[in-house]
Amino acid sequence: AIALQVYFDVMQPPLAPITQPSKEPLQIPPNSLNKYDVLMGRGAGVNGYIGNINFRTLVRDFQPIYPTLKRKNKPLMARSLVLIVR
Repeated sequence: AIALQVYFDVMQPPLAPITQPSKEPLQIPPNSLNKYDVLMGRGAGVNGYIGNINFRTLVRDFQPIYPTLKRKNKPLMARSLVLIVR
């Protein structure tokens, strides 16, 4: 499971970004994408991309935990998912 491979406590994720966000939107040529990239959009092209499939698998790993969290801890879980993807 992907969720077991993180190097931080998912309930206490780092607050500072590990990777600084870019100032400009990234425009990566399609031939430069890798299996870790997550594409935004709708439809079969985006849904079938390997990075998006991996992302959905990651979310599925965390789904059983999410409903058991208190309201204040749910954003921490979401932050952890973002950090794992970055």
